[in-house]
Amino acid sequence: MEPIKQSSEHSLPPVSLPVYLTRFVGREQECATLSSLLLSKRLLTLVGAGGIGKTRLALQIATELSSSFPDGVYMIELASLSDPQLVPQAITSVLNIRTDRDISLSSFLKSALGERHVLLLLDNCEHVLTECAPLIEALLQTCPHLHILGTSREPLRVAGETIWRMAPLPSPDPEQNYSIEQLARYESIQLFCERAAESNPRFRLTSHNAPAIISICHQLDGLPLALELAAALLPMLSVDQLAARLSERFVLLKHGRRNADARQQSLQATLDWSYALLTPAERALFPRLAIFAGSWDLDAMEQICAAATPESTAIVDSLVYLVNKSLVVAEEQEGWERDTVEVRYRLLDTTHQYALEKLQQDGSLQQVSEQHYTWYLHLAERANEHLYGAEQVVWLQRLEMETANLRAALSRALTAGYLDAAVRLADALRRFWITHNHFSEGRYWFETLLMADSDDHRLSPPLRARALFGAAEFARYQGAYNRTCTLLEEQIALLETLDDKLGIAEAQTYLGLTAGLQGDFERGISLCQTGLAFYRNVGHNQGSANALTTLAFLTLAQGHYQQAITLSEEACQLLRETGDHVHLLYALFTLAQAALFLRETEQARTACREALHLAQAQAQTYGIAASLGLVGGLAGMEGQPTQAARLFGAAKALQDRIQAPHPPAGRALLERMVLSISAALGKEQFFLHYSSGQASPLEQILLEAEAVLQTVPASPASVLPTSLPSSSPSISSALAGLSRREREILALVATGLTDAQVAQYLLLSTRTVSKHLQSIYTKLNINSRSAATRFAFEHGLV
Repeated sequence: MEPIKQSSEHSLPPVSLPVYLTRFVGREQECATLSSLLLSKRLLTLVGAGGIGKTRLALQIATELSSSFPDGVYMIELASLSDPQLVPQAITSVLNIRTDRDISLSSFLKSALGERHVLLLLDNCEHVLTECAPLIEALLQTCPHLHILGTSREPLRVAGETIWRMAPLPSPDPEQNYSIEQLARYESIQLFCERAAESNPRFRLTSHNAPAIISICHQLDGLPLALELAAALLPMLSVDQLAARLSERFVLLKHGRRNADARQQSLQATLDWSYALLTPAERALFPRLAIFAGSWDLDAMEQICAAATPESTAIVDSLVYLVNKSLVVAEEQEGWERDTVEVRYRLLDTTHQYALEKLQQDGSLQQVSEQHYTWYLHLAERANEHLYGAEQVVWLQRLEMETANLRAALSRALTAGYLDAAVRLADALRRFWITHNHFSEGRYWFETLLMADSDDHRLSPPLRARALFGAAEFARYQGAYNRTCTLLEEQIALLETLDDKLGIAEAQTYLGLTAGLQGDFERGISLCQTGLAFYRNVGHNQGSANALTTLAFLTLAQGHYQQAITLSEEACQLLRETGDHVHLLYALFTLAQAALFLRETEQARTACREALHLAQAQAQTYGIAASLGLVGGLAGMEGQPTQAARLFGAAKALQDRIQAPHPPAGRALLERMVLSISAALGKEQFFLHYSSGQASPLEQILLEAEAVLQTVPASPASVLPTSLPSSSPSISSALAGLSRREREILALVATGLTDAQVAQYLLLSTRTVSKHLQSIYTKLNINSRSAATRFAFEHGLV
């Protein structure tokens, strides 16, 4: 088959493609896949946002396939056409075929192409679709060996069309650490660095400039045009300066190649080109989408952007067209309901900034911001109603998906001085932040809102009380107990002026917990009992359960294990009745730990298992960490010290990750188990296994924890020290002369603990432990630790 015969004496070669002077970077696998696809599919359209690299990829594909089309490969550039009717003329011009017969050009094209094996590359079809689409369909129907590769910002919607939606080049996550070798594998990094080296031959990717380059690629969404325009600025700006100034990207990125099309001379121009192709309805909706942070769903868009069109179906249609025109990205992801998939929408960062400027220009920003806040407050309040019941996991997932929008709504309300509105939203999110371990974020918002409460912007007293409570709760989680007490005491004083008895009971309970965490158990228990009495009097089961949970923990910390179990069991019953799985988790922690200290192995196992599974279901990292620590204690009791050390290490790693340390009382209780395992293994072996647990993947650690929970040993070989009751009939006459506390200290000393470690274990001062030890020596008529250890073993204390 011969190439198309030209009527002009200046005939074109079989391959008529422009030659790029720069190397094709990235998308090698994509290019190979599409080349193969185009040979089997006769119409392939590359669809994507402006500047994403459609033309460059199409040219690479066409070049690599040139040998497969003996009658020619031709590129027809359509960007410069102002009239869709000129599309047939543009194609015949490139093919260099003309006719003076009275016949339409489309008919002549069908005849000229006929049985020939030709590949046509139609570049930038989006603005001439009305003529381009029917012409392509007609040519494919009459020319059986013709293949067409198109590029467009929206599909042609022609029968037989295969649509390939192009994504930006992959970019590294600015929050992660990478080696230079790892960074060099990212295609956005490759493109930026290669183009930068063209502008400055001495340019290299180094550990010094890597953070700025990562930031540039991330901010520019991996868009090839934007990356090339940015790299061209490097002789004038350093990468650090460039990364810092990309908020002004439409001013900066406007110096493209002199021979490039006008729409590719700047980032602004390529987006202006897309915007100019929108219908009035699409232009009304598009700027309003800039109000979203991150992604959004259809419900949110219909409520927030309703002013763009009075008909809900019209607004959805406009969104569909914006997706088709590559201005909005549609992505499938796991839905917030179990085993569902939903499509969410987002704007690339560059497109978002462009849309936001349009929204500011038309004066609608304030109105749309208020609608955005109203919708997400409604969502947060609805979710909060479900965070204590059976649907808790579903609603937690939904809030997690909307985190970026919730932050944006809070930030805008705070910036505008709408403090009451901001506190309402923060208070609705408080339980979500706690359950998903966003402790730093929750504390930041509440403390910021309290600081913003001034003469210029005043919080109403009830909402200031909620802000005080929120700030106190997160301060407590982060170990700032003095700050917690100050905030709660101020809240109680304010609530007394408001005669809010329910609020006072809540604050008293949490103040009691904080006092106990600081070691003031008498005050802590008194405050909690006051709160519990009020809750029981008014029949408030949720409050009663919370107060019981707190009392159980404080009782545990005092060493009254059986009482702690009794209180925990009552709390668990109430919490199961109310469906409050958040507080149930904490009641189970206390129950499991008290059972461990009483050596009630099966009760401890049952509580540990339920706690670990609840924490996993809630994605509660703090809860998972605490559960792993308790399972470690169980492993130690059952003669598995190596496994216990690994679980303790993994629990510590999780807590460090979320920056939520154990309170002193809770830490002391845990260290009673940890120190025993350390003594059993020896410091060197303990540290080895502890460190390996810290470094192990969580999935592996969870499997190990499940294995411990399934183990039921016939005769437990405990490595936890025993605390014998004073009434035990088996105590020898020599041992009977020791007090309960002295027997505890003697048992711990026998495991190899120092006076300081024993003091930490029992919540005593080192001086008190030393005094007790001297009393033990006197009563037993011994004078050394080795003699004390021998006595303890002989009398069954360890």
